[in-house]
Amino acid sequence: MPVVDTLRLKTKLSDSGMPETQAQVLVEELDEALSTAIAAQVATKADVVELRAAISAIYERFEQVDKRFEQVDKRFDDMNQRFNELNQAVIQMRSWLVGLYFFIAFGFLGMIMKDMIFR
Repeated sequence: MPVVDTLRLKTKLSDSGMPETQAQVLVEELDEALSTAIAAQVATKADVVELRAAISAIYERFEQVDKRFEQVDKRFDDMNQRFNELNQAVIQMRSWLVGLYFFIAFGFLGMIMKDMIFR
């Protein structure tokens, strides 16, 4: 990939008074330095393949994390369901206890009333 038109630059330098051999060496060194600098910044096909592999590995890891979060979400849903069932059982037990309390209270009240009436 030509970075600089070396023939044109060499001709300009020679036309401006620089000896042709000096102009040739200067242009060659400049072209090599620029090519090296650009090559260091340009991705090769191997670089792109390596980057794609790294990105694929990251996506796979994200998929694993997503699956793990789905499992955690399911566990939380199961726990919420169990807590709701337990809460319903507690409410039902309280209802039974209140009913039993009233049954006992009315039973004692009935016994007291019976003793008072039939005395």
